Amino acid sequence: MGAGIDFGTTLVKAVWEAVNGYRFLSSADHDPEAIGRQMTMDGVTRINIAGRNTPPSYFNRFETKLPCGKRIEAEIKTQALGARKLLEEQENPLEDFLLVSIGTGTVYAKVSAKQVKNSP
Repeated sequence: MGAGIDFGTTLVKAVWEAVNGYRFLSSADHDPEAIGRQMTMDGVTRINIAGRNTPPSYFNRFETKLPCGKRIEAEIKTQALGARKLLEEQENPLEDFLLVSIGTGTVYAKVSAKQVKNSP
């Protein structure tokens, strides 16, 4: 089972699908090692990594995949794909939408169905 984890400037944020739906954990409430332990308990074996910072050594136990190309562009594309998937699961698909990512910095992007479908 896979997970997405963002080792950002300020926080570590992770999401994966667990038995009872998606699990979202952040270093705002848990230390990164506790996030990793919970991922292991939920059966996560591989992680897709985003963000600026290097993962702590605890995360070496997972099979990891780094984004291809420019990290910021890859992160925005990943966010767009995730937002589209969540919208579809909520039966509220949108062809085009504005994605706003608010963290240490703020990024916004217009997402169109054509752009997302052509992403790797």
